[in-house]
Amino acid sequence: MSTERTIAQPPFDNATASDIVLRSRDQIDFYVSREILVTASSFFDTLFSLPAPSSNSTPNSDDSLSPEGLHTILIDEMSDVVDYILRVCYPHPNPPPPTSVLFLERVLTAALKYDISAVITTAREALVRAGTRAPVRMFMFSCQSKLEKEARFAADLLRKKYYPENDQKAPASDVDFVRIAMTEIYNDDDGHLPAIFVAPVRSFVDYRERVLSVSLWLEQCCEMGLCWSCD
Repeated sequence: MSTERTIAQPPFDNATASDIVLRSRDQIDFYVSREILVTASSFFDTLFSLPAPSSNSTPNSDDSLSPEGLHTILIDEMSDVVDYILRVCYPHPNPPPPTSVLFLERVLTAALKYDISAVITTAREALVRAGTRAPVRMFMFSCQSKLEKEARFAADLLRKKYYPENDQKAPASDVDFVRIAMTEIYNDDDGHLPAIFVAPVRSFVDYRERVLSVSLWLEQCCEMGLCWSCD
């Protein structure tokens, strides 16, 4: 069934210079080069090595072909993420590094999914810079995504923030710390902590007086099956 579509911003609006279309979740069409996608991503390299589907039945497309006759591939990501990823992959200056941890989470999730090494490297570097303003969120995401360097960096930020040198004071209660974590993650104090974050936050609370080093903090996460070595 056909739906209304919008063409992406330049340079991803040039049908004559492209041989494939990526359609984002919000129905933005990106005209791109198959060769660039294959070079940047092992996922697309494998995808494009598969036999081409018939034009009458394509599992990952709406109408199979764009108005220009190019195969259209539906992807789960929103257009802002797709645009950023493609701009990193294309041979022109990279876009400015994102400063939002939330946006970088979405970028890294997609880059890891599609195995786009250039984007993974760029986004991980940006995450370290952006994470200084949201260390709790950075730590949660890094643990879930098995990003060891970033998780250690964020854990150290948390240790220094909540336990300054020579200061062994802890939050007044577990509830106080959970609210602090929620506020930093969601800017929300309505008392609800999503289940995916309960274990690592509770781990921090339970061991707040024993977190004397990043190693101890990460060791506890490993014991709970939350880190990269616990598959």
